[in-house]
Amino acid sequence: MTRSARWIGFGFILIFCGNFGQTFFIGLFSGELRAAFNIGNQDFGLLYSTATLASAVLLIWTGPLIDRVNLAAFVGTITVVLAIGIFTMASASHVVMVGVAMFMLRHCGQALMFHAGQTSMVRFFRPGQRGFALALAGTGMSVGEAGLPKISVEFMGHFGWRVTWLAAGVFVVFIALPTLLTLLRGWRSHIVEDEHEEVTEGIQSGMGRSWTRAEAVRDLRFYGVMSLLFGFSFIITGLFIHQAHVATAKGWSLDIIANTFILYAGASVVTGLTVGRLIDRLGAHRVMPFFPLPLAGAMVVLALSNGGSAVYFYMILVGSTVAAAMTLMTAIWVEFYGTRNVGSIRALSMALIVLASALSPVIFGAAFDHGVSVPTVAWACFGYMVAAGCFCTLVLRRTTVSRKVRSKRSAAGH
Repeated sequence: MTRSARWIGFGFILIFCGNFGQTFFIGLFSGELRAAFNIGNQDFGLLYSTATLASAVLLIWTGPLIDRVNLAAFVGTITVVLAIGIFTMASASHVVMVGVAMFMLRHCGQALMFHAGQTSMVRFFRPGQRGFALALAGTGMSVGEAGLPKISVEFMGHFGWRVTWLAAGVFVVFIALPTLLTLLRGWRSHIVEDEHEEVTEGIQSGMGRSWTRAEAVRDLRFYGVMSLLFGFSFIITGLFIHQAHVATAKGWSLDIIANTFILYAGASVVTGLTVGRLIDRLGAHRVMPFFPLPLAGAMVVLALSNGGSAVYFYMILVGSTVAAAMTLMTAIWVEFYGTRNVGSIRALSMALIVLASALSPVIFGAAFDHGVSVPTVAWACFGYMVAAGCFCTLVLRRTTVSRKVRSKRSAAGH
């Protein structure tokens, strides 16, 4: 196995396993969980939001550990805790156990496994290769999105929701964990630590060196980008965790939605690889302003269309958005702030993204329980993405121009 294939395979498996903590997967079980524990949309959303909020708070401290501890120990630990969360969900006898399971799934699956996979890619690959490596590893999410909904719905139909979760836990413990640890053998000797590269990235980021997290949060570009990533997470989590309600309102069966995840995943793969190549050629900062367009289009489709075919366009556009976000969100921090503290900076951005995913389930659930229609929610989401896109574009353009002016003045002074 070549070095590149080995590390991409490592990132792929990590990100694939993170799907067990993603909203689209947990949302597939929302109807069964609500029925089993006699809770409504708002209560289910509150439970999910509480677990996710706790994950976001803890991520501020656990995410930066990847910059400081042994990578194999880090990956082994989060994989084991993810498996414990899966088995807890499978055996839950009280709604509190469901909440505890959700916390472990969200923190170690949705947050830390994806965080570890993407952070590792930027350390195992050099500039000019990273965008495509991030996109290839990110297809682990797309493969999960394509296969897991259909497999899970089939399993639930034949064996029930508890056995479906049990099967997921067996996969993580007996297949994923040994494979990850095998691929990581000798990982230290393959970390990219090139002094010239660090200086080059620092100059590109505007400081001649890698930034610390404290310096990054004082940079307006951080907030311009986060306005988009926060909104993306808020909107997609809110709609996916309540996908059973959305499907009923739009006249879509859960089986149809499960089938459309294949198109969703296909769009994710194509978009992710395309965005990865564009990042390597043009830079993440030039690609980012186009990021909101697919999600805004998806909201228009959700608001205006009622026919059965609308779900296919909706899912393709959402899949394209997710792929672009997953590829851009690491590449842009490296481009702006360098590699040395990327785990810490990325952990903060992930904490804010997870916070968004904690807020939206309860807010969307309350809106739906109080009679707010799906089209009304979709139009509100459309308005936010347009506004955030304009803000991010202005911030990036303004800071780029100001840096060019300072560079010219500095050159003239010499």
